[in-house]
Amino acid sequence: MTEDLLTIPQSFCQECRLCCRFLEPDRQTPFASRPDLGSILPENFQGAPNPELIPVRIEEFDLWQCALLEESSWSCRSWPKHPLDCRIYPLLIILHEGSPWLGIDTNCPFSIHLSQETLHEKAETIRHNEWPQLSAQARTKLITHLEKESAEGVLPLLPLET
Repeated sequence: MTEDLLTIPQSFCQECRLCCRFLEPDRQTPFASRPDLGSILPENFQGAPNPELIPVRIEEFDLWQCALLEESSWSCRSWPKHPLDCRIYPLLIILHEGSPWLGIDTNCPFSIHLSQETLHEKAETIRHNEWPQLSAQARTKLITHLEKESAEGVLPLLPLET
């Protein structure tokens, strides 16, 4: 299982928890929480346990929040065995020009503090260690999900398939 690749200071996470809250339950949520993906993902993508999403109202917004988020401490109840998506954030798997890429979510307040060199190094690690573990079936289903998602605020960094 890949360790958290980008260690983000807790003070940044406590500002927004963008990585644990979502506008829709099947878009930009951890892949392991998606019913038709979780069961076909390799163990290192899933984490343990697979996250469930619960509806919450924050200010005037209706959102979906990961049930593993401990609000009093802003920490993850499954730490460090949380899904790959969570361990690599603010890097995201996105669809760019029709193929899967890793991108940086510029909506994360910490993303501006990461150097391009560090981001590319971490993206290369994911491309060489995690991506090859996905079966062809999982890649196809993942790409189908990515086609429905907006990558607004996400800058493409590195293609996953060479």
